Amino acid sequence: AHEATRATLDATRADLLQQLADCEGRAADLSDALAMTEESLSQCRQQLEDARTMLEASGEESRLLAARLQELAAIEVELRERDRIFGEIVGAFRQLIDNGYVEVVIERGRLVIKMPQDILFESGRAEIGEEGQAALVEVAAVLGRLTTRQFQIEGHTDNVPISTRQFPSNWELSAARALAVVHLFEQNGVAPANISAGGFGEWQPRAGNETPADRALNRRIEIVMVPDLEAIFGRISP
Repeated sequence: AHEATRATLDATRADLLQQLADCEGRAADLSDALAMTEESLSQCRQQLEDARTMLEASGEESRLLAARLQELAAIEVELRERDRIFGEIVGAFRQLIDNGYVEVVIERGRLVIKMPQDILFESGRAEIGEEGQAALVEVAAVLGRLTTRQFQIEGHTDNVPISTRQFPSNWELSAARALAVVHLFEQNGVAPANISAGGFGEWQPRAGNETPADRALNRRIEIVMVPDLEAIFGRISP
């Protein structure tokens, strides 16, 4: 009986040891599977983060592209309006152009009305002569109709120095001439809010100053239509 009991205990012990070994094996398998699952989970998290980053970058690129397209569309509208006004002014000034009083050009993207200084002012003076006044009155009649546009009147000189009490340099002379035109425009129906004056002296020449002909080109009044930046950028969402 003692031997039978011992045999039974040994068999039970062996069975328990086998079950323990089986459990340890399953635990090891589960541990490996858990490690693989955690690795997969980490990879999934990284892929999700990468996808989120790409999505955010794509969204920013799309926003920037949409803003750029909107800006280009607004610029195109402004350019079309500029060209329409250019055609209107050229038609209205046909006789002045033919007589050499006015030149109308698109320069650096701006609509510019150029008038030689020699028909407007005597040398070293800022009072507009009768011939110049008549031409400027015709110009004012057209500009006065363009009530939604602004114009800057720019005075330019050649590089011949001037030094008087009234005009210590070409800066003062060019600015005074531009202001004289502004006042004449105001007196002839151009809204004061739509015009301004600037003096550029000798520093934006059209030609060299080596010959009398070149210096004559540099002595001029330019009437520049200011680009409507509010119309352009006002159409663009911040």
